Amino acid sequence: MSSSSHSWWGRQWLLRIRPEGPATRKRSGRGAQIVSIVPGGEVTLRVEENVNRFHARFQTAAIAPEVWDQVFAKLKSEARFAAKLLVGELPEPIDHAFRNAGASLFPGPADFHISCNCELADPCMHVDLVLNALAEAIDRDPFLLFEMRGFTPTAVIDALGFDTNPEPETSTNPGAQSSAVTRIDFNSETF
Repeated sequence: MSSSSHSWWGRQWLLRIRPEGPATRKRSGRGAQIVSIVPGGEVTLRVEENVNRFHARFQTAAIAPEVWDQVFAKLKSEARFAAKLLVGELPEPIDHAFRNAGASLFPGPADFHISCNCELADPCMHVDLVLNALAEAIDRDPFLLFEMRGFTPTAVIDALGFDTNPEPETSTNPGAQSSAVTRIDFNSETF
């Protein structure tokens, strides 16, 4: 397991994608950079090694809408789940909610495919770089897990009952300036 993964969700990511244990080549994700994320299954990363540049693609299936519905019903039933997510933390019981609904937020080996455009062995050494880079990115932003599995961060916040795109307040004072602060309206049913 990469020592660069500090959060429980980053470590869980590595344990799920490598159930046989840590990779033999322990490398951090340095040298791999996320280029694009397609919600619901695909992350493209650029790997730079010396003067060579490769592109790797991590693909996983989106989680079915009915599973998301069950999971968000559970998450909305306890305010602590939403509170943790809103401060950028993944609550530990979240995977239990997914498992009870018949899925996992963390893809296992049978749930993903990874490819690299280098001409080395398959799997190549860039696979370790990519998986570690994803673990480090997930450490920093657990919403990446949701995005890879089919839900954007905005959709997650909306599903939890928060309004991320409130109507601007209209002022009766024509000279009033609008505030640059984004307001999030809390749905009283959530708490």
